[in-house]
Amino acid sequence: MMKIILISSLFLCLANTIFAQAFSFNHENCQIRIARRSYYADSLKDIYREELEKKNFKIQYLIDDRKAFKGDLYSNLTIKRSGEKLYQDCVVKVSIKEAKSRFIGPSDKTLYEKEVTRRYPRLTMKGNERCRFAIKDAFVHIPTCKEN
Repeated sequence: MMKIILISSLFLCLANTIFAQAFSFNHENCQIRIARRSYYADSLKDIYREELEKKNFKIQYLIDDRKAFKGDLYSNLTIKRSGEKLYQDCVVKVSIKEAKSRFIGPSDKTLYEKEVTRRYPRLTMKGNERCRFAIKDAFVHIPTCKEN
């Protein structure tokens, strides 16, 4: 019985390591640009930055909140409250794009993008706790960056 448990745990560890390596992408320096100014609560911006750092990105700010260098990675965070209910759902969209020119725009190449809707927990009317969980949920689908 002990051998089965040992072999099972070894297999699970090995499978987890292989999956983690497969769910990553290579980039020359893993630097990513984000907007300095946003209309979201500071706690949500902090979670966004923490999640980017967990994925091995080095954060820099966009120049004038709309300029980057050609080939730079940048990330967008969009948070919307939806529904006409008492407790509104939180819809979070996280995207990682590569700049084609000096100005970021909708025609830039999208590398990864995920939109998550979170309805629970319903602790407050404003719903920042739903948005915190939605940001974390969206980053499950963003791969880890590995430097070349």
